[in-house]
Amino acid sequence: MTLALMSPVPLAAIALIAAGAAHGAGKADPAITAAFQRELAACQKIADADAHRNCRREAYAARDQARRGELAAGADFERNKFARCEAHKDPAERGYCERRMRGEGKVSGSVEGGGILRELTVTVPAQ
Repeated sequence: MTLALMSPVPLAAIALIAAGAAHGAGKADPAITAAFQRELAACQKIADADAHRNCRREAYAARDQARRGELAAGADFERNKFARCEAHKDPAERGYCERRMRGEGKVSGSVEGGGILRELTVTVPAQ
């Protein structure tokens, strides 16, 4: 309960000390640092304040995960891409999803813009 009685300044100082300790933890891998800098640069292009803040938060989280060796790479991205399609119970729908993930169809949008839309037009014979 004493935390509720403390002023915001000491709490901010505690947060800065904790952030500094987390910043210094882990490996100082140049590849991780370079990726982190690229992500921060991409965040600078986002005009919306909330999206900008979320982007920076994700960049810091990804950097910290990479330093701990917890950030998936390579084949994991491929597996995750197709794991999204498992939500479709209908085999035909799942197949269409997998085709979109392989790059078939039209792709629009961007991560920075809020999402990527993958569209596949399939002609189905009349019954």
